[in-house]
Amino acid sequence: MNLKDLREEIAIEIELLESVIKEISSLRHDLTEREPTVREKTAAGAFMAQFYGGIENILKRISFFHSVPMPSGDNWHTDLFRRFCQPLYKTMVQGVGANGRRMLPGLGGKGQSASTGLYSLSNTC
Repeated sequence: MNLKDLREEIAIEIELLESVIKEISSLRHDLTEREPTVREKTAAGAFMAQFYGGIENILKRISFFHSVPMPSGDNWHTDLFRRFCQPLYKTMVQGVGANGRRMLPGLGGKGQSASTGLYSLSNTC
């Protein structure tokens, strides 16, 4: 995989995430004055799982691009996320942006520092 392919794959995931966010927002708007039905709760849960899966797919693609093996074991999902909070691999060195946010080597696209090409995780870690 080259950087162009990585950017394209992540752009697709981000588009999918944006559509999930729109659906969740629409559902929340529909429920401002009443309790959700079982069907709506199920839909919300499915949207959240879809969103999580999209984020995880992005993290897996970045790991693959940097030739970093996927974590294994019962906690591999958590370990994958934590890897991006405090990278253990030289190819995934963490930095700090001008706004104090944690940054990772990135793709130079939307939501990233144009001057450094780093991807921001904000202060989620």
